[in-house]
Amino acid sequence: MDFEHNLARMVGRLSHMMGQRWNGGLQAQGLGITADQFRWLTHLWRSNGLSQQQLAVQLGRDRTTVTRMVDLYEDQLIVTRIPDRDDKRSNLIYLTKKGQQLVAAPSLHCLQ
Repeated sequence: MDFEHNLARMVGRLSHMMGQRWNGGLQAQGLGITADQFRWLTHLWRSNGLSQQQLAVQLGRDRTTVTRMVDLYEDQLIVTRIPDRDDKRSNLIYLTKKGQQLVAAPSLHCLQ
């Protein structure tokens, strides 16, 4: 099979190109986040109040990575942790007003 015409390689290249386009559009809008970060935040936008474990599963990331991201976004006042009333060992992650504004801000027609 020809390496350049391998379906998996072409899908990977397309994904990379789309990520670059999204990154450029988000940067042009001055939001200071990447396409991957935007994707991360949209999970909370749709289901605000996810546990870190739920977020890790939905994003296909390990819990350590999600914990680091939550720490970073909490320092930037984009998300906040609130203890789960039903499970004291768990925190629920919520977008702050600033986080909600970041997710709502991108003009999708600019990213096309």
